[in-house]
Amino acid sequence: MSEIRTKLLGLSGLAMMFAGLSYGQVITCANGVPANNAIRQEGETELVSDATATCSNTLTTNGTVNATLSATVTSKSVTPTSTYAGNTDAVLQVTYACGAPQPACGTGVATGTTVYAYYSGLTSGALIQFTGVVYPVGTFNVQVSNVRVNANASASPQIVETLQVIYTNTSTLLATVAASLTGENVGYALTSLTSALAQNSSNQNIFYGTTTSNIATCNGYPLPTSSTGTILPAWTLNVKEGFAGAFKTMAQEQGDLVGTLNGTPIGTSTQATEIQVAFTNIPSAATIYLPITVSSNFTTLSLQGTGITPLTTPNALNVLNPPGVVAFTPSGGAVTAVYVVTTNTGTGTTFSIPVYLTVAAGAAPVQTTAMTVAATYIPAAAVTGPQATIPTFAVSTVSPINTLTVTPCQTTLLFPFVTNASGFETGIAIANMTTDNLAKSGASSSASPSSGTCTLWFYGNVATAPAPYNTPSIGAYSSSQSPVYANTLTSMAAPNFTGYAIALCNFLDAHAFAYIVDNFGQSSGTAEGYVANAINGSNRTGADGGQGQ
Repeated sequence: MSEIRTKLLGLSGLAMMFAGLSYGQVITCANGVPANNAIRQEGETELVSDATATCSNTLTTNGTVNATLSATVTSKSVTPTSTYAGNTDAVLQVTYACGAPQPACGTGVATGTTVYAYYSGLTSGALIQFTGVVYPVGTFNVQVSNVRVNANASASPQIVETLQVIYTNTSTLLATVAASLTGENVGYALTSLTSALAQNSSNQNIFYGTTTSNIATCNGYPLPTSSTGTILPAWTLNVKEGFAGAFKTMAQEQGDLVGTLNGTPIGTSTQATEIQVAFTNIPSAATIYLPITVSSNFTTLSLQGTGITPLTTPNALNVLNPPGVVAFTPSGGAVTAVYVVTTNTGTGTTFSIPVYLTVAAGAAPVQTTAMTVAATYIPAAAVTGPQATIPTFAVSTVSPINTLTVTPCQTTLLFPFVTNASGFETGIAIANMTTDNLAKSGASSSASPSSGTCTLWFYGNVATAPAPYNTPSIGAYSSSQSPVYANTLTSMAAPNFTGYAIALCNFLDAHAFAYIVDNFGQSSGTAEGYVANAINGSNRTGADGGQGQ
């Protein structure tokens, strides 16, 4: 046997029964002291602490050991053979010091040398049964190892183990309970994986360095073309290890007793802890970039799977993430990445995973359903007994985290007074300013140049409001098109109208001017003009926050 290690685990109600048939036999046992360690509440193949007892016997005999647990046994399944009777890798170990009064030591073995005997068991439901066990005369120790349970289905987080020893009375030949021992706490199930988005000091989620949880469709968020470009993560996903040692390497996922028994491997795991990061509702034109490795407190998560290679074209992502990033293209709106634990010092930590989402301007359609992200353990399945895959977890019921939406590029403009009654006329001019340099500090507009129409609604002194008026497409400034549309109220609405108007433009950074004149068309009169208000409301998603430039 090799690599005997003690692991965290908890079961409830572990009962050991020793049954033997021998005249004059009397067996007494006392509880060992198991560890009351933390186990993963999400786990369905969680390793419990070894059940141990110290016993004494007056006569060497054979018997049976039953280990009964308060949860379904899910130890690693194996195929029984002629030399290995068990159907799982759960193992009973019996040890004693050879030499009188106990069995003699073998040739060349010093008196007092510890002798080990191992037995495989048959598992069914919550019971593991070890048969043909030899109880040596004198003092001996028993230990049940590699016992795994479905912690997710446990009725209580506290796992209790109770030992019971049974022997056959020599006068009645009936089974007799030698001792009913007190229950022992051997583990406690705790939540071991949680996730949340990074927040600012006001507990607001951070998206692209701000708290605005949307992307304007006409802007997108393009990937910088050079390594000196600026790029911020769309959000950062913080994955928290609930307690020290919850995230395990493949070696740490192994059982307490690892090796080969009668030709059958025991105690092995099939994989390290794997954490799936799943995205949904991602625009098909978008690309998600994730770091290949994420480290915290000397613990490392690494992306796994085919095609996990870093970007080779220099860009800002490579500079920000020296270990490299990997591009993922959505399929049916979904992206799935798997991180595997490659090192863990057992300190318990939080992993911050920056999620970079880029999409070209105008490429993502408007979507009011938020993109989501969720971090869960895999593989996940409904477990009813021994398992071939170690570890296996329960199917997560945690709700995904909502992140970004894609909003239309719109500006809402308010004209608080318009009239064409009693000889007045109102002229309205709307400008598309997505190419100007009037943003803060003289910078160019952060909105991408885009064209669009405006629809004007009129509210005023008539019983039936004029029909909405749709402008032609107003283009962003260029040498071939004008960024301004101008018209009169009479041309856009009914005559003799007095009231106000609201324009909704399908592009950002729309601004407007209204000009009211008296005696329109005459040689004399009065005139007054004003700048329309850009409304900061639910319809406004402009780069300037709706305040105008």
